[in-house]
Amino acid sequence: MDRTEAEIQIGENFILTSDSDQLSLEKILKIDAVGAGAHGVPRFHADFGRWSMDNLKRFLRSPGRIFPTLLSLLWPFWSCLSPDTYRPIAGSNAELVELLEKVRREYNQPAMGAAIIHNDRIVAEGVTGVTVLNETRPVTPDSRFHIGSTTKGMTALLIAIMVKKGELKYDSTLSDVLTDIPMRSEYARVTVRDLLLNRSGLLAFQNPIFEDPVHMEKLRTEIPARYRDARSQRRAMAEYVLNLPPQYAPGSRSVYSNVGWSILGLVAETVVGESYEDLMHDEVFTPLGMQSARIGGWPADDGDRSQPRGHYAQTEGPRAQPLDDEYRLPLWMNPAGGVHCSIHEYALYARENLLGLRGQGRLLAAGEYREIHSIQNKVKASEMYLGQDNDSVINLGYGWAVLPGGDGLLSVADGSGGTFYARVIVFPWLRTAYVGFTNSGNGEPALSASIKALTGLDWN
Repeated sequence: MDRTEAEIQIGENFILTSDSDQLSLEKILKIDAVGAGAHGVPRFHADFGRWSMDNLKRFLRSPGRIFPTLLSLLWPFWSCLSPDTYRPIAGSNAELVELLEKVRREYNQPAMGAAIIHNDRIVAEGVTGVTVLNETRPVTPDSRFHIGSTTKGMTALLIAIMVKKGELKYDSTLSDVLTDIPMRSEYARVTVRDLLLNRSGLLAFQNPIFEDPVHMEKLRTEIPARYRDARSQRRAMAEYVLNLPPQYAPGSRSVYSNVGWSILGLVAETVVGESYEDLMHDEVFTPLGMQSARIGGWPADDGDRSQPRGHYAQTEGPRAQPLDDEYRLPLWMNPAGGVHCSIHEYALYARENLLGLRGQGRLLAAGEYREIHSIQNKVKASEMYLGQDNDSVINLGYGWAVLPGGDGLLSVADGSGGTFYARVIVFPWLRTAYVGFTNSGNGEPALSASIKALTGLDWN
């Protein structure tokens, strides 16, 4: 029997049953999406009150919603564009905000931000909307939005910087680096490159419906409750998962793993002796001018109520997260999806990747950026994402999906912890990049519409 149509059980406490085409809660169910697909595949947190069966199916199938969009881009049209004549539609901050506000209203988003990079500079950037739906405080250029799994590209950048410095190699193994952490023999030869390409065999921690509830509870609740700082949490997480049987033979396939990306953070901090969070600030944020970017938690909390709050996507419209919301991503997961930043800072990151691919970056040489943005592996979405039935092929770079188009490749990453949504795209042959985000978990359609409105490039 199809469990999405009759019964879904997560552990012993939570059961959803169907009554005709309606779902009733036998107990309060909260399904946590633990991170977001960096390769254009969102992961959602859903707080189910009373959902129709169609809505539940839509939630369960949501990981594949973006790929048909990505793979149906108008490549013949784009390949005719010339970098010498192409110009984005939004050429100033005022134009961008005016166009973005129309999109925000049409798609019922509390707030949106976007920026366009063209010919080496940020030509337009801005934000519009409110920090909390139905309240009056506006977002500002300094407002930080959670960017979810697009953080993974930043983690890949940090790893590449370490490789450049000779502190690490892409072929370094877990047994080379994590010498004081006991692990099963199957993981000893897993390399940094394997982790970057999601082929480590490690627990996924991406979709609780399809994963062992005992492991989910350990990683989501028990470890964060016992260890308060991110670095201690990561070590405890690694000691746990590296002694579980592999989900598959390491190196034999790719399965999107928030655990694997978080272990990359542990690898980095073990080699250098500083926390992942400090390394990211020192090696990436500070050189790029991203001084206000933060790692961990949500943008708004009791210490700063002025920042945007995330919103759950519900049938009746977005619902704001309370400041004391029990749903939050564990700190050990920061390397997989913990960054929040302003739209200008997000644009600086995209601009660095765009310039870097042309040999004009601050952090790496052109060849080192091409390593990140090249097609390193190909995998079906149905193999990459648990519960996915979409057989579209994903071309993997390091933290990016890499797509053919125009005169070369383009790179794209999407991220969502379920209450914000973010996207970054780099179009090297057009010397253009786009970044955008919303403070609602259903922001993907709005961001796709904003790309066309601001750049003239059809993303539908």
